[in-house]
Amino acid sequence: MPRKVLLWTTDPQLFLLLRHVLSTEGFETELLARQFDPTFCGTANEPVAFISAGMPDCAASRQLYSEFRKICPAVPIVLLMKPDGDQSGSPKQIDFFLKHPFDPVLLLNFLKRRRADIANLCEGDVATVLTYCDLMINRRQIKVFRNGHRIDLTPLQFRLLERLMQTPEAVCTRDELISSAWKIGDDVDPRTVDIHIGHLRKALARFGSNLIRTVQAQGYALDREAPDLR
Repeated sequence: MPRKVLLWTTDPQLFLLLRHVLSTEGFETELLARQFDPTFCGTANEPVAFISAGMPDCAASRQLYSEFRKICPAVPIVLLMKPDGDQSGSPKQIDFFLKHPFDPVLLLNFLKRRRADIANLCEGDVATVLTYCDLMINRRQIKVFRNGHRIDLTPLQFRLLERLMQTPEAVCTRDELISSAWKIGDDVDPRTVDIHIGHLRKALARFGSNLIRTVQAQGYALDREAPDLR
């Protein structure tokens, strides 16, 4: 059962308090220095979450969030904000916000849900997370990451990518993509598929080379050797 939580703070009293609160639900709190060991991510020892508490919203903290997200794209980052903090101006890598004085019950509920998700994956629900090259999607959370960067897709784009990632490098016909991404009975022209694949390709290419190969008169496939169309 996953139970480790990473905490980044310079307040010893806050660390001790959070360690005690989290221990009541079986979580182990590990204090994180400004540098962290990347080996704990992507393994059975992957943390439940990374909590940033009482740290200033500055270039150094944003850089740490960015580095952490590149190594651990699926691990949520929780920010315990100051009373006067502005959530709208917070780094985009943050997944969950709590403003001081924060309710520990809300934090515990979030962590328990996350722990349950990881436990399901460990028990064989591996299809929840799909990966290909530097691309990862979490089907349960409806999130997409590439090279550690969060990519915002429309629901239709997400369904198209989800279908391609179910059988990477195998060609998906336009009819297969239509049946997976559109509602039954929708009248979808094959050209419409091409347009939305183009939008998807452009979104993914923001953080890397083209990964979608066009197969003339057939369809599309994920391919690490797809030609760069820029």
